[in-house]
Amino acid sequence: MLKITVKGGTLEKGKVTVDLVKADDEDNKKPLYVTKVDAFKKEIRVKFGGAESGKYKLEVATEKDGNLSSLDFEVVADVASISPIAGSSAGGTLITIKGRNFSNDGADNAVKIGDVKCIVESSKKGEIKCRTEKTAMVDYESVKTLVFLKTSEEAKCSGPCVFTWNPPSAAVTSVDTKFDAASSSHKITVAGTGFGTGKNTAQLKIDGHSQETLTVNDTEAVFKLTKINLLTSTKIALFFGDGSPKTVTGLDTMTIVPTLTQVTPNVGSSGGSLLSITAPGLGE
Repeated sequence: MLKITVKGGTLEKGKVTVDLVKADDEDNKKPLYVTKVDAFKKEIRVKFGGAESGKYKLEVATEKDGNLSSLDFEVVADVASISPIAGSSAGGTLITIKGRNFSNDGADNAVKIGDVKCIVESSKKGEIKCRTEKTAMVDYESVKTLVFLKTSEEAKCSGPCVFTWNPPSAAVTSVDTKFDAASSSHKITVAGTGFGTGKNTAQLKIDGHSQETLTVNDTEAVFKLTKINLLTSTKIALFFGDGSPKTVTGLDTMTIVPTLTQVTPNVGSSGGSLLSITAPGLGE
């Protein structure tokens, strides 16, 4: 919301217009919605939904007096904070970037952690979430987080924008997948070290689908298989609190063995019947 104060003129709601005009292109004009007019204080409040970064003019006019004023106005994207400020050099850290004037389209706001890409997972006006890729750095160091706008310029940074690469804290030593009859589902048990504790410290994705996290302690994480595209997958990603683990033994390929649990109906015609088969692990 913008508040504009003017001198002179007769202000009356419904008879006041405010236009946002690109400074270097007067034909690029966008009307703003006037929400409130205070004739006594000479104040106008308008709803500003954002615009591409750059310099503009705010042109205020009334039906009675015509153009009242033309005010300089600059739109900038700004990074206020990033969280967390450190993560695994193996990549996989989910970073939340707070700020203003980002795009709702993630493709408009590329993010880099130093020279390393951070793949945008979601984007809105005040927040970007991205997942780091692996760094080739041998010496762990702090680097600047860069947010680029769709016009390719770098967003300004008003807060701490430094991210530090650290050695990964987790290591995976084995992965075991078994059908659990009690829950009628497949459970994936990952063993290793440095996992941390609590469900929120681990995430497993197969074919891009997040699996349900059941339990996590420092040496074991158990997941419930919720979705897989095919019986065998090589698209497996495992993340812990600081990102990807330093070793991923057993996670190169995952094969699920379907288990028949139910056939309905269990009695049918000799001329043929339509059967419904429940077999967790079949994939899509």
